[in-house]
Amino acid sequence: MLYECLTGKQAFEGETVSDLIAKILEREPDWTLLPAATPTRVRELLHRCLTKDARQRLRDIGEARVLLGSGGSAPPALGEGQRGAVLHRRHRPHAARSRQLETRAMIRPFAFVLLAAALAIGAGPAAAASPLRGLDHVVVAVADLDSAAQRYRDLGFALKRGQPHDDGIRNQHVKFRDGTEIELLTAPEARDSLTEQYRRHLAAGDGPAFYALYVSEPDVLARWLKAGGYRYLRDGNLITFPVAHALRPVFFGGRNRSITDQPAHFAHANTAEDLLAVWLAGEGVAEDRALLVALGARAAARTLLLPDSVCAEVMTVGDGEVYLLPAAWQSVPGRKIVGATVRVRSVAKAREVLARGGLTGLHEAQSERGRSLFLPPAVTHGLWIELLERQ
Repeated sequence: MLYECLTGKQAFEGETVSDLIAKILEREPDWTLLPAATPTRVRELLHRCLTKDARQRLRDIGEARVLLGSGGSAPPALGEGQRGAVLHRRHRPHAARSRQLETRAMIRPFAFVLLAAALAIGAGPAAAASPLRGLDHVVVAVADLDSAAQRYRDLGFALKRGQPHDDGIRNQHVKFRDGTEIELLTAPEARDSLTEQYRRHLAAGDGPAFYALYVSEPDVLARWLKAGGYRYLRDGNLITFPVAHALRPVFFGGRNRSITDQPAHFAHANTAEDLLAVWLAGEGVAEDRALLVALGARAAARTLLLPDSVCAEVMTVGDGEVYLLPAAWQSVPGRKIVGATVRVRSVAKAREVLARGGLTGLHEAQSERGRSLFLPPAVTHGLWIELLERQ
């Protein structure tokens, strides 16, 4: 990813998985593409990360940090005996467990690739098609639903009140015509495992708790997850992960359209039209990336203005995107969902609406994606919201 950010090209490219693997094994990256101003230590970091000699390759971010701070000389590779000694000092059981999790995250995409090949051979291309169609919605947990709903109205969003749930959950919806949405939700008390999770979440303050991906064929998705070794829970068309799973914040389902939706529910004063992207950062994001790639998402390194310039990995998921941001973007430990991008027809109109509500001086940016206006977590109950006018 760092190589791609610096050069604008992937280190290895291939039209098929077989071509790509062959190039990784047989060829070196084109080091001449690196900008002339690339620091020596960054060049050394790239060489040590991409070397084909496993004994010389950096093992983890800790070694990369040492290299970057070493004054220009790369740390020597460890022999097997030395590695064992270091592992012992770091507490072997914990390190072994971490390595198992890392290995699983690396292997799962290949398991899905093999499954796709098997399905294609056995039942034709249609059977191997990814069931993933795009984003669906983001769930923002709040302690005071009425207050949060009024805040979102002040931000120019129209809301639709949800029906009370048997477990006490109440919600309101920022709905868009394409079926995507932002859901404001509260759980006044713990009555089951889900409301217990929301109560634990709210103990650290308001903020995004889940993001949902839209699938059109849940049966196909279930087969892929099973083949990849994932433990999942299913209730009709809804597919989730167990409470303690690293992927618990993501779930899958159909569009949340309703016959009770009215034109007024989509008439957002800030001209909002649909949910374009979800931002992720922090621990556990590698699991999300592995899952998305396995389900057919396309990954690309891009520089984004959010509102500062950041080198991110953008996962194209159907007609939506997931931004994988540096860990520093995570403000609350354990909360990987840090923001969302909403398309608007007019940033100028959105700015006007926000000014009437007393919100001025918000950061704006112009990029290749269009004109953006950023709402900080302090005014949105815990997440960045980018209002993007595409050009």
